[in-house]
Amino acid sequence: MARHWQSLAGLPHRRIPAVALERAELAALLDAARVEMDLPGLRAAVRFSDGSVVRASVGLADVENAVALDDSVGMPGGSTGRTFVAALTMLFVEEGLLALDDPAAKWLGGAAWFDELPNAESMQVRHLLSHSSGMGDYPATMGYNMRSVWRAIRHGTIRFETGELIGFAPREPLFAPGEGYAYTDAGYLVLGRVIEAASGREYFDLLEERILAPLGLDQVRPQDRPILPDITPGYMAGARNLRDDSSMKIDPESEWTGGGLVTNPTMLARFFGALAEGIVVSDQSLELMLESGITIAVQTNRDGGIDLESLVTRIRELATP
Repeated sequence: MARHWQSLAGLPHRRIPAVALERAELAALLDAARVEMDLPGLRAAVRFSDGSVVRASVGLADVENAVALDDSVGMPGGSTGRTFVAALTMLFVEEGLLALDDPAAKWLGGAAWFDELPNAESMQVRHLLSHSSGMGDYPATMGYNMRSVWRAIRHGTIRFETGELIGFAPREPLFAPGEGYAYTDAGYLVLGRVIEAASGREYFDLLEERILAPLGLDQVRPQDRPILPDITPGYMAGARNLRDDSSMKIDPESEWTGGGLVTNPTMLARFFGALAEGIVVSDQSLELMLESGITIAVQTNRDGGIDLESLVTRIRELATP
């Protein structure tokens, strides 16, 4: 789905030693990058191994009204939300509710929408987690784009139900499960359906109960309504994506387990730091998910081809000379 923001969390290796980093140093680096990349606003948080967090924000949250970006205002977090989905899935794997080798069909088989998916009978939970199920994605499909235009014209906003988005995914597999990699929103929506089928609970309720509340991540909010309070506007190709009534051109409810969370860099850094330190899931589960270290989270309120990965590298170099 086209997004009006960009966000990225980097997790370098945990053996990198933590050193002092001044807020002013981080702000200066961010401001230079903001000018270089032509961004409205840019912010970051760096969490060190002792739990301390250094954060800074530069530029504007709202260009038209000249409102400065701060550290705490909400911003749709894009694909960083999938890491929360993955962590919750691994918690259920540890508890035996799910297994990585479970066929998705164990939980969803027999549903017409699922049985029509590519590799429906052979994709497993691990394949959905790792984007290796062989499923394609919907944003580039004719069906999704035609319906998006029609709904924008007819309703003034673009909103899809989860089943519709999954249904737009191509029916032909890209490869056999586990034999390739293809980044797919649709696959994580299917994973969300697996989580709910296995638990008998709603995903956002589970996330709050199992991860957000225990970690004190009180500034992470579900995108569970068409108008999200206290968020920054986003900019796509220079166009503002937040209307005067605070509604978006693309309804944020549509994302669900494909993203679906409002957050900020401090919350992301705390979550990824806890994940890297084995607080969220076991060390064994963590080894299956990612390599860990100091935690750097960066957000900007502009969409497009922005190289935030290189900025994370520059912040890491500043924080660990």
